[in-house]
Amino acid sequence: QGPDCFLCGLFSMLDRILGRPMVEIVQELPLSPAVTQALLGEPNDLHRQLTAVIDFEERHLHMASGGEETLPHVKWMDHYLEALKWVNELALAE
Repeated sequence: QGPDCFLCGLFSMLDRILGRPMVEIVQELPLSPAVTQALLGEPNDLHRQLTAVIDFEERHLHMASGGEETLPHVKWMDHYLEALKWVNELALAE
């Protein structure tokens, strides 16, 4: 599920960036049904995870539960920093 989570995060702001409805954008992309559903706000595991990450980024730590399992705030920060490190490494590799 890692690649799907990555794509959800990567594409979650495309509608705002492109100034187009997300429903139009996802029709043009070869995404899995789960990613498409999550990006359109339909309830599934990916959408719950995406919402939890957005809540975390917006400092709504009390809401950032990741679905049914609640992670301690320190774990959230560990995972978040690990993801940022990975993205930075990718960016520097080019």
